[in-house]
Amino acid sequence: APIRIVSTPAWARCARRVSPNSRVSRPHASSRRPDATASRPAPSPANAALLDDFARHLGARPRLTREADLRDATRLAACAGDAALTSLTRRDVVRPLGSLHASGLGGSRLARMLCSWRAFYAFALERDATLHDNPCAGLKPPKAARRLPAALT
Repeated sequence: APIRIVSTPAWARCARRVSPNSRVSRPHASSRRPDATASRPAPSPANAALLDDFARHLGARPRLTREADLRDATRLAACAGDAALTSLTRRDVVRPLGSLHASGLGGSRLARMLCSWRAFYAFALERDATLHDNPCAGLKPPKAARRLPAALT
C-alpha cells in the first residue's frame, strides 16, 4: 500500500504542545547549576532567628519571590559570618556585593540580590525600633550588560 502523506493544517503548526516529560520543557542535567547553598556556612543563631522571622513576613508573596528573597538574605548572613545582620554597615554590605561582582555574577542578578537585601532591611527597620538606617539605601548595582542591536553585529 502506498504511504499517504498528510500535511499538517496551518493552525496546528503554531499550537505545538509540549509534554512535561519532553526535553524541550526542562534543561539538561549538565546545564543545571550545582547547589551553591551546600557550601555556605550556617548563619549564626541570632541571624537564623531573624531570617526565620523574615520568612514568615514574606509568607504572602509569590513562591518564587519568597524563595529568592530568602536565598539572598541567607547569602548576606553567610557573608556577615558571626556579626549580627542588624549591625552591618554600608561598607559591610558593599564588600560582598563587590566580591560577587568580581566572581562573575551579572548586573541583573546583583540588582535582584540588592533588592532582596533592601527588603530584608526594610523588614528589620520596621521590626526593631533601635535600628536607624538601612545600609543598602542608596546603593546602586553594577549595570547589566546590554547587547548590541542586530544591525550592528
